[in-house]
Amino acid sequence: MKSAVLYIRVSTEEQRKFGFSIETQTQTCLEFAQREGFCVRRIFTEDEGLSAGNLNRPEAQKMLKYCNDKNNKINAIIVWRLERLSRFNVDYHGTIRPILINRNIKLLSATEFNADTIEGEYMRNIMMCNAEYELSLIRFRTKENMKTIAKGGRRPAKAPIGYLNYHEKVDEKTIKKYIIVDDKIAPFIKRAFELYSTGMYSFETLGDYLYLEGFKNPKTGEKYPARKFEWLLHNPFYIGKFTWGGELYEGNHTPIISKELFYRVQAMFENIDRTKKHDVQFAYTGLIKCADCDCYYTAQFKRGKNKRGHYVYYSCSNSKHFHKKLKYYREEYFDNTFANILETIHIKKEHIERLRVLASDYLKEFSEYEKKTTSDIRKQIDTLSKRIKNSYIDKLEGRLPASMSEEEFNSMHREWQEEKDRLLMKLEEGNISTKFVYNRIDQILKFSENLPELFLKGTPEEKKLIITTMTKSIKFDGENLIVNLKDTFKALQNVKKTAKNTLRNDNLRTPYNSSIITKKDVSETSFENGAGSGIRTHA
Repeated sequence: MKSAVLYIRVSTEEQRKFGFSIETQTQTCLEFAQREGFCVRRIFTEDEGLSAGNLNRPEAQKMLKYCNDKNNKINAIIVWRLERLSRFNVDYHGTIRPILINRNIKLLSATEFNADTIEGEYMRNIMMCNAEYELSLIRFRTKENMKTIAKGGRRPAKAPIGYLNYHEKVDEKTIKKYIIVDDKIAPFIKRAFELYSTGMYSFETLGDYLYLEGFKNPKTGEKYPARKFEWLLHNPFYIGKFTWGGELYEGNHTPIISKELFYRVQAMFENIDRTKKHDVQFAYTGLIKCADCDCYYTAQFKRGKNKRGHYVYYSCSNSKHFHKKLKYYREEYFDNTFANILETIHIKKEHIERLRVLASDYLKEFSEYEKKTTSDIRKQIDTLSKRIKNSYIDKLEGRLPASMSEEEFNSMHREWQEEKDRLLMKLEEGNISTKFVYNRIDQILKFSENLPELFLKGTPEEKKLIITTMTKSIKFDGENLIVNLKDTFKALQNVKKTAKNTLRNDNLRTPYNSSIITKKDVSETSFENGAGSGIRTHA
């Protein structure tokens, strides 16, 4: 008796709905085999949902291998329809047909034409061509349908973390689809952008910190992977936009973060030093360099004994492989050392008030400069708006260069739109930047009133803000911090020294005596050596 194998595959939910189930196909093929006098040796059933776009399917490969084995002596492969095995001519003629010819095996359809003649082979070729055409047509329609959905403001795919796909049944035939905010996870997404924008965290430490706050990988319950944070922080979906088919669309979903925060993070990706980017950063990562090899010190976030408490240890990143053995330093070591530096610029309240007056004078000049630049920014925005509008008109009327592809046009348009968004953010920030700078200066001066105690109690963000504001560079040789302070803070130490000298001479000056500090004093006076134990400063 002749031997045959069956190959069964269901690709979509619709086929099961219309009676094309695995059970239906199997029964039809078994009945066909019995009528034609075949003994079915094996049935190869593909997992539901696998497409016939290619032959990279487990059961299809097993079936072909089984049939190509001459010891199995297979006479026929029976399928429900020819396109169940493959919809591509290249698969049929390049892989399947050579096996059929070499092993004298027939490919039979339980529901189609099977004549073993030249005309029959011709009909099979036509059916395979029709199957490939149908697949191409399905793909084209699917692509166009998804493009239409994207233009309507909904990304036609699974929503990213922080959002949920929501289906609303309107009636028996209509289901309306939305993308809604996941209230449980969205606050962590916003927090991730806020933390990374401080410049204090790498992707790894961002995951550590948020895990402690309760943010876990929804699939595994473990810490969210560092590699996924890079994708997350680049994704414009969180400001109400999304990309589809290489084009940027405005979404109708609710943004989780502001555009200002998003573009601030994007600017960090563009400008941040790669060494700093991959450091484990807390208060001092990206600030202190090794005096021996010029690599940055990095931090390791560890639990204490019995998993009680969390501690940060610093060591040279040793990326140049200079050190044979690394030494680790607790964060408190650097806290105390920087507190000693701050002690050297601790000045009295009356002098701080005078500095505030000078800062206000400087900021008035800065404000005038901002007003002049605002006009130029508005002109740039107007130019980009006209360019974007005119480009669409040129596209509709066929005036674009013949050599310009759709992808090139979309890329050019996307760059213009992103530049316009950045300029709008810059324009919005212009109204608050002067106030922001003054508040930053005021924050530093407030710390100067009660140093070093307030520094030691400050958050990592506050510590990093103070240190970066004060210093040009910091190196550590294993014993001493070699700190190069900015001119303003060198001047602050001189103010303190001057105040001490005048007290010794019983010659007290008033807060507004110009001999204590002037604009020239602030910008030109050197900060001489005089730091506490364990510190060396550069003049």
